[in-house]
Amino acid sequence: QESRGLGDVYKRQYQRRVRGSIQPAHMSTTEYTLHYFNVKGVAEPARILFAIAKQPYTDHRFPLEFGVPGDFSTIKREEFDQAKASGELVSNLGRAPVLTVDGVSFGQSKTILRFLAGAFGLFGADELSRAKIDTIMEHVADFKDGFGKAAPPFIGEDKRSKEEADEAMAGYWKGLEGQLEALEAYIGESEWCGGEEISVADVLLFSFFSDNGRVQACSQLQPTLEKFSKIREIVDKVAAHEQVAGWLASRPQTPF
Repeated sequence: QESRGLGDVYKRQYQRRVRGSIQPAHMSTTEYTLHYFNVKGVAEPARILFAIAKQPYTDHRFPLEFGVPGDFSTIKREEFDQAKASGELVSNLGRAPVLTVDGVSFGQSKTILRFLAGAFGLFGADELSRAKIDTIMEHVADFKDGFGKAAPPFIGEDKRSKEEADEAMAGYWKGLEGQLEALEAYIGESEWCGGEEISVADVLLFSFFSDNGRVQACSQLQPTLEKFSKIREIVDKVAAHEQVAGWLASRPQTPF
């Protein structure tokens, strides 16, 4: 039997052009498996997209076990190591997440999000709205990257003094306010980031501001969101979305 590549999957199942706009050609018989660790991490937005689309999939979670709770130097991930050694994760260079679609696997969390958003009709009604959504996705990635540089390290000791760490975080949130002001102007009067329907960009805003424990732990978060009613409205609407709320209530409880 002739092997199929990712391009064939796109061609056969996910996109068709109708009067110049991209329309999803999703088929419920498509088989999806998302491979990631038993944490939220970079795979959680993809899980939320599956929930919004009401799309069945296999949520394959590699167990993580700590020899000493919270000490990442003692972590054990035997099933992941076996999958890596077997070549199961080669599409993401031996890392997770990996998405398998009808037997075709690929990696990179942003690639997975864009693929699923296109498949599920969560990537805009046309090329221009898709470009706007994609732009906002990259803006949120910048917010996240900036936070990662300013915040104490997730793993290991913060070698900065308390004063240096506090200054870095204060500078981050001050700079973010200017970015959020511009983002609200860019979104405009639309109900959602890309128009009148929820999209992957809205999910990413929610994930950063309302589903990220490190961000939520910051005292600056709520005062910042209070200044930007449009951003807060979108975040709250994603949380209240029927399928999203159902997933948040039923998903496995994980440490992060």
